[in-house]
Parts: sequence; C-alpha cells; structure tokens
Amino acid sequence: MISIIIKSIKEDILKNTVFLLPLRLFIGLGWIRAGTEKIVSEQWISGEILNNYFIAQLSNGSIQISFYIQCIEQFFIPNVQSLIWIIVIGQLLAGVSIFFGIFCNFGLLGGLFMNLNFILAGSINPSAFYMIIQSVLFTANTGAIVGLDKIICSYIPYEICVAQINGKKPNPTIEKWSYFTLIIGSFCLAGIVFPYIKDFSPNAIHDQGMIIFILSILGGISTFIKYVSIIEKNKKE
Repeated sequence: MISIIIKSIKEDILKNTVFLLPLRLFIGLGWIRAGTEKIVSEQWISGEILNNYFIAQLSNGSIQISFYIQCIEQFFIPNVQSLIWIIVIGQLLAGVSIFFGIFCNFGLLGGLFMNLNFILAGSINPSAFYMIIQSVLFTANTGAIVGLDKIICSYIPYEICVAQINGKKPNPTIEKWSYFTLIIGSFCLAGIVFPYIKDFSPNAIHDQGMIIFILSILGGISTFIKYVSIIEKNKKE
C-alpha cells in the first residue's frame, strides 16, 4: 500500500501543474487556521466580534454596495448567531477539502464565495489576493495532484466539484452547463457592481466596486477559457 502511494506521488511530481501544489496547501491551511481560530474564540462564538464588525463597517462607510448593506442590516445582524457557525463550518470544510484535495473544486468554489462576501463586507485584503489564487487552482484541477480527487474522479466525473486527472474526459453536459452558469454569474456580478465604482484610476486598490468588477471579469474570462477547452476536448473524442 505504501509503495503504491509513493509511486502515485512520484507520478504527480512529474506533472506540469505540480508547482501549484504549495499554493493549494497554503490556501487549505489558511482556511483551516481561520476556522480553528474562530471556534476557540469565546467572543466569536458568542457573536460579539462579528456583530461589532458589521456595525463598524456600516458606520465607517467601508461598504459601497447598497444591496449588501441591506443584507447586513436585514439578515446578517438579526441572524448573527446562525451566521457565525455557517462561517466557521464553511471555512473548516473548505480548508480540509482544498488541503487534502477531496472534492477540491467544490471546496475552492466555497472559498471563492466566502472571499467574495468578505470583500463585499469591506475587507478587501487579503481576500482579493486569495480569490485569484483559488481561481487558478480551480481551473488547473490541482486537487488531482497529490490529492484524493485523483481516486474520487474515477467515480464522480464532474469537474465542477471534483478535480479531474488531466486528459480524463468529464461528463460533457454537466460540465458545459456548470461552467456556462459560472461565466454568466461572473459577468452579471461585474455589471451589477460597475455603477458602484468610485475610482477609475490605476491606484484604485481600495475601491470596493473596482476590485469586485476586475475579479469578476477575470473570473469570467478564465472560466470561459475552461468552457471552450471542454467543448474542444469533446469534439476531438
């Protein structure tokens, strides 16, 4: 058994995308650390930290997107006790998924969704940086590199949630519609936040609207490239 595992790791080391493995482990550990840090904090579990955070962000004008302000005021703050557990469990599950490469693509989508919400809540750094890394890991199927997805993908051929081995043909119908939905969602989000952009200069690194707009466009383009590659792959086979 050990010899089989060693052989599998050696095979993965020779793959072109193996250089992304440290980034996957870094992001996975980051989510695990974030979730663990919160679950051992009495102030976090009580809801005090999150509630005070929302109030501070609303009062200092860090949130520019009006519909998200309404979400915080009408849904998040009144249900903060439930929200803290959603965040903690989400971070831990995303961390384990990404670090061990088990349902890795689904875990990365979860991580992207959480980071997007952090940015919408006014915490741009380091969430914007993490979103770019996770987008790359998602499109590169890194969960199949020294990860359990290498085994799982033989039973679940859905790249949208399980990283697939390079060259392996995923379910074409599910994949095309899944990526098409992500493309539309990305560009729709870019259109929604565009009116909220206040700074169009090259130094607009703290403009919430601009950051989300750029990330959405980049995410839509990378997903479109993935969508085209799936179509072309299926044409050849």
